[in-house]
Amino acid sequence: MTSIPADRSELIDILHQTATADRVKNTHLRHVPVVAAKVEETADAILAAGYRKARIITKANELDALRFQAVVLDAYGTPYVCERHRTDGTRNEWRAAGMNTLDYSEDIAYHGPITVVHEGEPRP
Repeated sequence: MTSIPADRSELIDILHQTATADRVKNTHLRHVPVVAAKVEETADAILAAGYRKARIITKANELDALRFQAVVLDAYGTPYVCERHRTDGTRNEWRAAGMNTLDYSEDIAYHGPITVVHEGEPRP
């Protein structure tokens, strides 16, 4: 038996619950079954189109684990880019869009939860 990726499994559950609720709400659909194969096909199409559930982090050490040029949004929607990725165990430094100053991970985590937009790239 192969395992189903968490995103796909969660998406299938959401689609199935929505289809079932629609049938309960609309009396003319009550006798129409939810076709599992169609639900799975729809989930696969959504994932193939690039949908992924946003990763949410809340701690500075989670921000420090992201790589160079990672992009995050704080709770207010302010975007930050990891400008200096530290591999020596010290804190990453982040630049808010349009700003000249650098912030530490603790400063950004304070304004959490943080949504990860891009995990970053390994340094060349």
